This record gives sequence, C-alpha cells and structure tokens, in this order.
Amino acid sequence: MAPVLGAGLGFLLAGGSLLLQELGLLTLRWSTVLPAILIAVGVVTVLAGVVGAAGSRDRHSPDAAP
Repeated sequence: MAPVLGAGLGFLLAGGSLLLQELGLLTLRWSTVLPAILIAVGVVTVLAGVVGAAGSRDRHSPDAAP
C-alpha cells in the first residue's frame, strides 16, 4: 500500500502543478520540480514502510496481548 500512496501523492503534485502552469498561475522549472516530486514520493513510501514494519513487529511480538 505504501508505493500506492507515494505514487498517488506524486501524481497529484505533478498534475496540480501542470494544471496551474497551464492556467498561467504558476511558473515552474521542471528540471527542479521533477526530482523534488520523486524525492517526496520516496520519502512517503519509506515512511509508510517503516510505520507498517513497526506495526507488524508489535503484532508479532510474544509480549503482545491477544
């Protein structure tokens, strides 16, 4: 699920930026924006994975309540 969240965030950022640029409300240098979007997608994916792994470890520990 984490890759889906990360990709969805990236697509929303790119789509919103393109729309605003076409409407003349925003001027972007895509050589800077695209790497930033990819980094944001990676960060969201990693954070979701860390949270999922921590939750999984808590559920499978022997001290966890049934």
